[in-house]
Amino acid sequence: MGRRFKYRERMMIENSMFYMNFEASSEQQEACIEKIKEAGSDDVNPIYLLKKPIIDKKADYDYKDAFVVLMPKHKMIFINFGDEDDFEEFQEDFIEDMGYISKKYDFIGIVGRPRKWQKEFVTEIQYSSEDFSFKEILRKNELTDKELIRRGDILISLATGSINEAERLGVDVPNNILDQIKRKIILFDGEQTKFIFDEPKKKRITIQGLAGTGKTELLLHKIKELYIDDDKSTIAFTCHNVILADSLKKRVPEFFNFMKVEEQIQWEKRLWVMRSWGSYGNPNSGVYSYICNHYNIPFSRFSYGNTFDSICKRALDELNQMEDFEACFDYILIDESQDFSEGFFKLCEKVTRKCVYVAGDIFQDIFKDNPSMVVNPDFLLNKCYRTDPRTLMGAHAIGMGLFENTLGLRLRWLEDDQWEACGYDIKREKGEKYIELYRKPLKRFEDIDMSKSDGVTIISSEKDKYLNTVLNTIEKIRENNPTVLPDDIGIIFMENSNDNFELASKLQLLIREKYNWKVNIGYETKEKVEAEAKTEIKPQTKEKVEAKVEKAAADTVEKITKKAVKGAGAAKTVAKAVTKTATKTVKKAAKKDIKIKAFVEYYGKQVEEKDIIARVKKAWTRSGKKVGDIKEMDLYIKPEENAVYYVINGTETGAVEFE
Repeated sequence: MGRRFKYRERMMIENSMFYMNFEASSEQQEACIEKIKEAGSDDVNPIYLLKKPIIDKKADYDYKDAFVVLMPKHKMIFINFGDEDDFEEFQEDFIEDMGYISKKYDFIGIVGRPRKWQKEFVTEIQYSSEDFSFKEILRKNELTDKELIRRGDILISLATGSINEAERLGVDVPNNILDQIKRKIILFDGEQTKFIFDEPKKKRITIQGLAGTGKTELLLHKIKELYIDDDKSTIAFTCHNVILADSLKKRVPEFFNFMKVEEQIQWEKRLWVMRSWGSYGNPNSGVYSYICNHYNIPFSRFSYGNTFDSICKRALDELNQMEDFEACFDYILIDESQDFSEGFFKLCEKVTRKCVYVAGDIFQDIFKDNPSMVVNPDFLLNKCYRTDPRTLMGAHAIGMGLFENTLGLRLRWLEDDQWEACGYDIKREKGEKYIELYRKPLKRFEDIDMSKSDGVTIISSEKDKYLNTVLNTIEKIRENNPTVLPDDIGIIFMENSNDNFELASKLQLLIREKYNWKVNIGYETKEKVEAEAKTEIKPQTKEKVEAKVEKAAADTVEKITKKAVKGAGAAKTVAKAVTKTATKTVKKAAKKDIKIKAFVEYYGKQVEEKDIIARVKKAWTRSGKKVGDIKEMDLYIKPEENAVYYVINGTETGAVEFE
């Protein structure tokens, strides 16, 4: 299979916790920086070397013979290589700018004003090559008080652009596991910081990582930086499907507001958030449709055998033949790149002046049918900050079939470089039959005593007792975590059964009745329902609750009937047109000599049923599955969203756009 991650990528992984925003101006600084790297190379905490706060673009200091070392659980360490008077002014400027940033992002009430915190958090070092020991400096300037550590981490986050929400963090140190995780101060590691703030060095920049490594969040930060750096830049942010695109378009202004961006967003003039394909009637609905309209080249609709990759290649051929060609975007950012082929990336590069940023899931790439297609990323994010390492390793082991006794049941055993790309360290004794895989601890979870949590608890339940079991589990979670909110809890059905849809509907009603909580059913909508800080609970006796559970279990869910959707007025209602492939009723009703075509018409557009089915099948096979594995297909057509939601074999859900 070959070793695809070369020396550069390995060094990148090893140094992913280190970041500096300047070049050494002397040999003394170079020597000092190397000693700092060596001292912190085995630590789970990031190390930042700064000559000014990263996030403050206006900050610029004349003095170049000093820098600041920032590291969690330690004071700010100012290291000087030159004149003491100039060094003092450098310190004052840096601390003053930190005060401005903390005020801008509403952290003054938590960290205090600079004249107070600088006494607690600032230390000065005059560099001497003879007796400089950074490990000793770290030891002398270590913080031990939890409250001081927390405030120190906030100051680091402000200096490095890893802005947290002040209201979410609160003033007090949290005392239970859930709040400790939810209110943990998030700090970018070195690789994340480089991606956001460093200038691109080539036309295409690839970033790959596991789910939970912060790829989409980093893209939002990058968009913000690109947008404010140049008030004339044009930026497109795209993904594969309309649902995710709509979600991202909502997130961008929310993120800009949170980051205190003072400029208004000029939609469809400087910034576009759209899906990849788009529709002929709306050029701003997709990157491809925009390109076709902008350059006046033919637009290809979806049809069976007319793949997105093939139409992107044809469009690229058209553009390559043009004289006096000019790019229409400065930057294009692509999320979920594993959903695309090379044709789309090359088309984006063609119409981009400066850089295309491509972000995808390394795990899904590794498990492609052709693993040789895995690219060497410019930024490899293998630290999952969403899930603690124990839980993540357990999920990987189960999902990859590593506990199966039969080797044939395993998905695929990974090569060493692939394990490393997924964030694992490997220990192997020469000639040994077994290898040891482990993940390094992460700062987000290192201070949390996970011994108080079982991690995974298995509860046996009869099928007719599911609802009671789930409600009892929610109640236990609430007892152990008084501040738990509805969006802290997820319920996933694992069985291959259509009964899950009925159970989900019943649970939604019961949870709403018992706790007055809003419940989001994932296959109906992907929109997150914000939880209220305080939820009024309706008091009920155990007997009443159990009675309602039993009544709900006895009810039957209303059957979805097949509806023909026709006319522009259909867009005003939720059209649930359910199509089951190869159903007996259709076969019996239709004579062999009758050809039937079913169309959905909306807003002057028309799409045929077979094209919808073809798109769903393509989405199904893209994940490595076979069309022959499909036994049942339910399609829910929503013209107002330009989307078709599907359920395959009663369990596999998703959505595709249609033209």
